[in-house]
Formats: sequence, structure tokens, C-alpha cells
Amino acid sequence: MTLSTQRHLPLLLAAGIAASISIQPAAAQTVVTQWDQFAMAGITAAGPAMDELITTCAPDLNGATVLRTIAPSIGIRDSYRLAVSANKTPDLAYTWPAASVLAGYARVGALAPLDDYYAQYGWEGINGFYRGRNGFQGAIYGVPMEQDLMGVYYNPALFEENGIAVPTTYAEFQAAVEAFKAKGITPSPSETATAGRLPIR
Repeated sequence: MTLSTQRHLPLLLAAGIAASISIQPAAAQTVVTQWDQFAMAGITAAGPAMDELITTCAPDLNGATVLRTIAPSIGIRDSYRLAVSANKTPDLAYTWPAASVLAGYARVGALAPLDDYYAQYGWEGINGFYRGRNGFQGAIYGVPMEQDLMGVYYNPALFEENGIAVPTTYAEFQAAVEAFKAKGITPSPSETATAGRLPIR
């Protein structure tokens, strides 16, 4: 699980690949192993784009070659868990940085912190929320390629009727939920909720 020169890491990680890697002195021939879910065909057919990205970075890799392994998107997390437990992780890996998953890898030393690379390559501009999703105990372990955002629908009439301010932050959202619950109103959908009269959906 090694990468031979410090220049390799950010060039590949800039594509949004989370790393499990240690830096060692350069060797005569370096092969960097990379796991991702980008197939060459089908709904996840980003494989050709990933190959092109690696080819574009090649001049800056000091002779290193990247050996890609495509893992099925459905089982990629299980593959990583098995690799971590067997101490046979790839040098680079693309995965979803769910807090519990990333924390588990970082806790056992299966990931390398990237804070120095964030400073060196100007990645501090990445939104703090996304940095947090790629961090653990103050260190950053991944570079986000994409992040999902979710919207929340709400019932303005119920907020007004109950004198509860419409939240604009997550803390305010939590407070609004508790305020509705205190009034005996189910704040969001559940198996027992009455359809059509929910403040938040």
C-alpha cells in the first residue's frame, strides 16, 4: 500500500479519489493501485473518462503507472472493508465517504491524512461541509468529487398556525421538529402520520 513520490497523490486525488496510502522513497518502477466503480459500459460508464484523466496526469507521475481495478458499485464498500481487514488496501480508492465508514478506516490507520496537500494545492476552497464529510478527528482523508444535496418540503400554514419559525439551519430544523413534537404534532412522515397535515416532508 505505497505511493513512491509525493507528487502522485494530489494529481490522482484531485479526481475525487479517497486515499489509503503511505509515502515512501521513490523506487525504480512504481505501480499505483486504484480501485473505483467506473465501468466501461452501463449506467456507471465513467471508465473511459477515468482512463483519460490518468493519461492526462501521466507526465507528472514521474514514470509511475496506475493499475485500475473496477469494482461493482453495489459491492464496492464490502470490497474495501475486506481489504482493510486483510491489510491489503489499494493505494487509491473511490468510495462514498459516509462518516461512519471513513471514521472506521481512519481509526485503524487505513487512510493517510491529506491536510498538507489541501494547503499545498489550494484545496481549502472546498466547502467546509464537504471537508467535514471527508474528515475525522480534525484531519482530512479525502477529496470530494461529488456530493448529494437533499431538499426538504414544508407546510407554511402549520408553521404559521403554531408560531414556529421556518428553519434556515440544521440546528433550527432540529429545534422546529422538537417544537412540533411538544405540541403533539408529528413533524415528519412516519407510519402513523396523517397524510396531508405534516409540517415537514
